[in-house]
Amino acid sequence: MTNELQPDKIKDNLSTLLIGSEILVAKEVDSTNDWAKQELERGAAQGLVVLAESQTAGRGRHGRAWVSPPGQGLYLSVLLTPQVERDHLPLLTLMAGVAAARALRGFIKAPLGLKWPNDLLVGPRKVGGVLLEFCPGPRPGVVLGIGLNVNNPGFPDDIENIATSLRIENGAPADRLALLRALLGCLDEEYESFLLGGGEAIIGKWSELTSMFGQPVSVVQGPHLWEGTALRLDEGGRLVIRTGDGREQVFDSGEVTLSRAGREP
Repeated sequence: MTNELQPDKIKDNLSTLLIGSEILVAKEVDSTNDWAKQELERGAAQGLVVLAESQTAGRGRHGRAWVSPPGQGLYLSVLLTPQVERDHLPLLTLMAGVAAARALRGFIKAPLGLKWPNDLLVGPRKVGGVLLEFCPGPRPGVVLGIGLNVNNPGFPDDIENIATSLRIENGAPADRLALLRALLGCLDEEYESFLLGGGEAIIGKWSELTSMFGQPVSVVQGPHLWEGTALRLDEGGRLVIRTGDGREQVFDSGEVTLSRAGREP
């Protein structure tokens, strides 16, 4: 089993139309998303993938740190320049979640599912996440960051109860190179589907990969807290919940907590 991430090895037998048209790999960066933004400013083409063996300032949503130890996970960012309305761009987070879930299912024994808007879960624990960042400017684009916990043997005390890895779940190391190729292939397919068919298909696929609908949830948005039952995603990919007074509340962002762990599909 190889553990090296090198552009020529990644491209070997990689049959994608767009994603991975150029691949850059670094031993260590502060953040692959920041690196991809710099490449956008330099004129890099859509489909560029940047990867790092470790990140010193990897981040998730709301500025949280993403643990990125050397050689254990997959830390990558993809540069995209979709010609769609800006309010449709958040759907790319769902698209990446679907692609990552499809790829991971070939490498994990345990059931895996999605939590809105950007988490990949094994039971109640997080195995991966997506961070979408819009880059305005003369040449606007989108940077899609993906972090997957692959061969982490454990996690720091503060997150050990909420994080997991393929190695922990499978009881054995996983082939990072093979998983990366699968991920890029799934991203390529799902991005093309998004460009051709819009968000409806992506929302449908995402909804099939979650078990949060019908479950009690809490949503924190700024200083506000809502509690209710998760119902569905609307046509824009926003989360719809029914609050205790019977009203439907729609969220385009927020921190979602499942009130009880559900069985993922």
